[in-house]
Amino acid sequence: MIAASVLHDIRRIGPGLDTLRSVLAPGGTLLMVEQTAFRPWFDLTMGLQQGFDGYEDTELRGWGHPLLDLEQWADLLGSTGFGGSTVLTRPADGPASVGFDVIAAQGPLTTRRFDREALREYTAERLPKHMVPTRLLALDRLPLSRTGKVDRGTLAKAGARRTGRSRAAQPPTTDRQLKIVEIYRAVLGLSQVDLADDFLEAGGDSLLAARISAALQRAFGAEVPVGVILQHPTVAALDSWLEPILGPAAPLDDQPDTGTVESEEAA
Repeated sequence: MIAASVLHDIRRIGPGLDTLRSVLAPGGTLLMVEQTAFRPWFDLTMGLQQGFDGYEDTELRGWGHPLLDLEQWADLLGSTGFGGSTVLTRPADGPASVGFDVIAAQGPLTTRRFDREALREYTAERLPKHMVPTRLLALDRLPLSRTGKVDRGTLAKAGARRTGRSRAAQPPTTDRQLKIVEIYRAVLGLSQVDLADDFLEAGGDSLLAARISAALQRAFGAEVPVGVILQHPTVAALDSWLEPILGPAAPLDDQPDTGTVESEEAA
């Protein structure tokens, strides 16, 4: 991997190097070109660039400029899991005269993995179904905001929901199933939902279940507790639970074509 005069522009260099290390093949090499000495006249060129002073790890770089010297780079590469780093031979003139260095660092020879299915089975044996994690991600550390709290927005992006399925689709066959499908689709933010899609496996949680409960109340005038949604996570299962309360649903073939059903959650 080659990074030419760009790593100093990362807001926090430590987490940035963690990310680079995670995408290297075992034993892969990071080759970086960086200015490792600051000259006052840089303010007339680099200092005018937007974002030159946008870094956040001031405990590492202080205030004034974002560049690190060779010793700082060596320490930082070592603390983020890279093997020994070395400065490649450079001529005394040319780019070296304004402080450019070429640094090579080797990534770890082995990578750590965990068995997602084994972890999921372990939690399933000890927790109710609605509490079993549906997505398991390996992170070196939790993303933090500027105030030091967990950055939930960044964390959510790391576990973006998958919308694909490996089985044949099971579309709704009644008007009630169609309305439930549209409610689930809108609340979960998915392009498609069918009778067999599992609410929990699609990223559902108790807060989203509460939104679905409210939408079902508006659509059918029936109270559906959050616990029922968590215990009947598919549209087919929830429809079966609703049938004794609402009665049989009309087949879709018997309904006039009114277009796509939209819930208030989609508005």
